[in-house]
Amino acid sequence: MAMLRGRYLYRRALNIFDVFLILIIGKCFVANVFSGMLEQQKLEANLRTIHCNSTSVSLLRKRICNVEASSVFFNPYSSPVIVKDVSYQRYYAMRDLQGWTIAFNNRSMHVVERSITSSVSSSDFSILICLTLSAHDKYCIKPSKLKNLEQWQRYGQIYNLRSILWKKDSFCWSMTEALANFKRERNFTFPCWVLPNDLERLELEMRTHPNEPYIVKPSNKGEGHGIFVIHSYQEIMDKGAIKYHVVQPFMKDPFLINGFKFDFRTYVLVTSITPLRAYFYKEGLVRFTAERYDPNNTQSGKEQKFLTNTSINKKFSSITNLTWTFEKLKNWFVANGYNGERIFESVREVIVYTLLSVEYKFLKSFHFSLEDYDCSRCYQLLGVDVILNSALEPSVIEVNGLPSIQLSHNLGVPPDPSNTYTIIKYGLLKDMLNILLNNQSIASDLEGILYKLNIGVGPGPLCKSHHNTCLSYKDLQKVIQLLREHRNRGGFTLIYPVADRYKYLPLVRHAHKLTKSKLSARFVRTNLRLHNIFSSVIKLETSSKKL
Repeated sequence: MAMLRGRYLYRRALNIFDVFLILIIGKCFVANVFSGMLEQQKLEANLRTIHCNSTSVSLLRKRICNVEASSVFFNPYSSPVIVKDVSYQRYYAMRDLQGWTIAFNNRSMHVVERSITSSVSSSDFSILICLTLSAHDKYCIKPSKLKNLEQWQRYGQIYNLRSILWKKDSFCWSMTEALANFKRERNFTFPCWVLPNDLERLELEMRTHPNEPYIVKPSNKGEGHGIFVIHSYQEIMDKGAIKYHVVQPFMKDPFLINGFKFDFRTYVLVTSITPLRAYFYKEGLVRFTAERYDPNNTQSGKEQKFLTNTSINKKFSSITNLTWTFEKLKNWFVANGYNGERIFESVREVIVYTLLSVEYKFLKSFHFSLEDYDCSRCYQLLGVDVILNSALEPSVIEVNGLPSIQLSHNLGVPPDPSNTYTIIKYGLLKDMLNILLNNQSIASDLEGILYKLNIGVGPGPLCKSHHNTCLSYKDLQKVIQLLREHRNRGGFTLIYPVADRYKYLPLVRHAHKLTKSKLSARFVRTNLRLHNIFSSVIKLETSSKKL
């Protein structure tokens, strides 16, 4: 009997302890939630106090303030930044995790790594960085969950970008389709053929231009692996490269520096794809071949003469000899009588042409797969590779959706703060987070811009018949975000939208015509209208800064 009573008291003590523990956890959770709510309320209050509390404030200003305050980035539950790596043996985490951790820790944000086997709920994170090559991002977060993300969350991949622009075969298909009937002065990328689908077209091309060189790349490999050059159709058959390869004309006349071939690795931050908002970073990598270029020596085993991939060439030369910064390249251009600024301007232009060419494909993808959700919580850092021909005309080679942000040249080696390579990556990440996570109030200035452009906000009393157009709540959010990003861009340059709305208008209209067959005309017109509004806002913004 005493033993039974002892067991009863022991179980009761356990129950009381469990209840006590639950109460403690619950209290902590409530305190955490309450703390997050207070933090959000404080941010909103600060924004309203700055420009919105005066009794003389107009209705338009109040509307802008309300939208602005409800669209700030904040972290209400101290949710971590989650970096999820689904690559083989954590390759991407080993490469990039250190850079992300340092960048976010500098903003007092905690970084947690998740493996492919651990699930991520849409409420687990403030920012989710997905290190994956999956076409539909399913290993990180289900596409259907994207539209449920809160205002305070960000996702580091744009839905379907890999299937449209990132993979070599996808890039080829997208560019071929988009530019089939678009008249342009010159190509801003290379013609291409995807095997085996385009085998007949490639055979016709090669028989029409005999003895011309073509470069063949595996669709599913990177870092220069498996690339070779051919001069005849029969060589494709002999090498067994009929499946899963992309073929492009080989540039015979690249611009050379001291006899060495080179290309650019540029960094482009895309904060919206429909309509496009894109930023070009001031620094990047100029990548050289390890040996002097010889157009007549492109056989296998001599890739170091014609391929610029650092992963290949570092076997034959030091990293210092293989890479320059953009600043060093610009200085070389000036010293040798070239207009470096104009060359880089043309590089930025071909990148914009490339991104605008595929906007219609994203519109269709968002419409049919995401129920018209525009991935407004999404962003993506791109590595865009560009090469110059002998006339200094740039062409986009390919787009990498997961560029390396490794802080040192070799994995496992601590970064050297004085190393140029490390400094570039530090600056890139710092300025990127300033663009993505800023909460600057622009209500006062935006009110003036909308008055000058005769743009109302509606529906409602702030949308009148005399207005040129009216912004919806969602449109106003996009304009606010554009101005915030532009004013906190640091070392980035806004490359789209641009003040000259007519500069890219033919391509924008061409791309939107491709969309009309699948989407409603009203939906397409709305997106085209936002292009024009963005350009007008940036034109006023930049002109006012010059005064």
